[in-house]
Amino acid sequence: MDNPPPTSAVWEVQILAYAQIALFAFFLCEYIHLLPSEIKDIWFSRWNGRLCIINLIYIICRYTPFINFALTVYELSVSLIDGRHCRSLGLFASWICLIELECAQFAFFLRVYALWQDNRVVKLSLTILTSCLLGAGFLLQALNAHSPAARGDSFIPSCASISPGDNSVRSALWGMVAMVIFDSILMLMAIIAKFKFNYQFNSNSLAKKVYQDTIYYFILNFFIGIAAILISEKSPGPLRQLSGGLGPVATPCLACRVLLRLKQYKETGTTTVEVTDNPMRFGQNPRFRSDETFVDSSLR
Repeated sequence: MDNPPPTSAVWEVQILAYAQIALFAFFLCEYIHLLPSEIKDIWFSRWNGRLCIINLIYIICRYTPFINFALTVYELSVSLIDGRHCRSLGLFASWICLIELECAQFAFFLRVYALWQDNRVVKLSLTILTSCLLGAGFLLQALNAHSPAARGDSFIPSCASISPGDNSVRSALWGMVAMVIFDSILMLMAIIAKFKFNYQFNSNSLAKKVYQDTIYYFILNFFIGIAAILISEKSPGPLRQLSGGLGPVATPCLACRVLLRLKQYKETGTTTVEVTDNPMRFGQNPRFRSDETFVDSSLR
């Protein structure tokens, strides 16, 4: 049978609704937990130059999930009168997700770039890599916009009953795979930076804090991407839509923590980052780098 029995389809939509509520509860707890730091380090901080970039990216990553959750509630509650209306609503939500995910990835880009101390080759490589990810995201989204959606079950009066078409599922899957590859490359570059520059990781070293945070966040984001891929591949019917909700919630949350840490290091750093006397390329052979210079390199 091509269509599941009514009881199975209704159960899947109910599970989808409960899972979306759980994701929103997680996001809301995370938002409340970081709100004091956000008020101090974002809203009451300087909005000029490089710091303005961090502030803008943070706001996009932090507040676009509210738009997505509002759209999700509407999709789960609106009557299925016109399938094209639901399709347009889903496309709009997917564009919002793409924007917030690209901004979140840029936050991870800044963290890795800080470890490489303004290395020009790495700067160019990361820029090309990020541009490729951005272009791939918009290309897959454009393909998704021109692919037809599969008609849902008429006995479920909700937009959630319209499951994505095969082309949409493949586009979303390739997008998630691309992001996992991108995160893996960034994590590898962060590990290489540790050995290339031979950071002496003292207990209070800024380099140690930045490096540990980088690896921690990349590992979490890597498993989030893998989980989204598995959900997309293994879940039936409407439950596939969970793969599109996990990443746009968890990844921006991690990115917000990354950006807040960068701001805190920028404004409160007082320790010294030590490097060895081994020659460094491009004429850089510093014995010491101040914390402010180290963090500033992530914003150039």
